[in-house]
Amino acid sequence: MSPKMHLFLHHVFRYLLQGDLEQDAVTFARAYEKYVYFGHALEILLHTVLEEEAGQDLKEAAILPFVIRFLDQFRHALDVIVSCARKTEVALWDHLFSVVGKPKDLFEICLEEGRLHTATSYLIILQTMQPLAVAGKDTMRLLHKALDENNYELCKELVRFLSSIDNTGNTLHEALQMIKTRIETNDPMSPNAHDSQMDKVVQNMHNL
Repeated sequence: MSPKMHLFLHHVFRYLLQGDLEQDAVTFARAYEKYVYFGHALEILLHTVLEEEAGQDLKEAAILPFVIRFLDQFRHALDVIVSCARKTEVALWDHLFSVVGKPKDLFEICLEEGRLHTATSYLIILQTMQPLAVAGKDTMRLLHKALDENNYELCKELVRFLSSIDNTGNTLHEALQMIKTRIETNDPMSPNAHDSQMDKVVQNMHNL
């Protein structure tokens, strides 16, 4: 799909949804789902409708609920929603999440499905909407998952995130101690290549 081609897709999607032709919109979209720009086209659709309808009552004329139901037909939905939210004014979040569901619930779905990078994006949203203690706990849970998958780059990203939101440093210290304990538990006598890599990551984390 060329860049020019993807720019018209959200217009077609919206036209069909406004005409109460949701199934036709899904069928049409399936033909383009394999292309790299498809997710971006969905995001443009959501962002455009959200900005136009924000502040209005979700009346019969509103199509945001139909857009969300349409998005839910595709694997891109959770990524599209969080990407749109992060690029949208915080003032519009209440309107968005009143339709798509609570961001904490979407975060939990990402955790359950193993979509850790998407879950990390939801953490950024949650960090502005809930107390630090709760955000810290959610980050630690995600860090556990990342360690289980040996995703050391994500571990480093999460520790950097903790360092930016935790002025006390307590949760950050807890995270580093947990990582160190996991390394020692995996192979206390002779670290393998993964452990050596993790040692390096932990050292880099201390230098953040």
